[in-house]
Amino acid sequence: MNNKQFLCCITFLILGVNVTFAIPAMLPEIQLYHTLGNRGSSYSTVAGGLAIQLSTQQIGPNRWLHVLGVYSPEQIGAARGKVAGWNFHSNGRGLEIGIYDQKRMMNYFKGANIALRHIEWNETHTGHKTGKISTDIVHLGWTTGSKILILFGLDLATIHTPENSIMELEIALGSKIAF
Repeated sequence: MNNKQFLCCITFLILGVNVTFAIPAMLPEIQLYHTLGNRGSSYSTVAGGLAIQLSTQQIGPNRWLHVLGVYSPEQIGAARGKVAGWNFHSNGRGLEIGIYDQKRMMNYFKGANIALRHIEWNETHTGHKTGKISTDIVHLGWTTGSKILILFGLDLATIHTPENSIMELEIALGSKIAF
């Protein structure tokens, strides 16, 4: 997905939202994920940014727009991250923009989201080949919990390697702080 396509998708997401407040609430958002893919991917991400409240409902969920900077460490402990068999030799950086609906129940939250995520790693290798890897991800996620929310994601990733572009189905498990 190139920059123009990414911006068109974001514009579509934003225009499809019914904004009901002139001055929305804004909250910090911090997420931690570990992702596993069917083509050998295994990497962690830390994301931080802002969540902007777009609507509130008396009955039903509140709608939020989040914009997050994404960081993927090269290595956690002894485990080196990889995407589709390409091992990291640099930290990854990227951006996530998404919409999520979240409802507060008695003492916990539950919700769902859809997001677009782009991450790049400048130095990777597989065998004798080296190069830059990037991923464009459509993320579908579900949350539940009280102060710390448990996140489950099902992702469809397009991985761009120096050789070609491939698709991968990924499962992500993580957490985020409820402010």
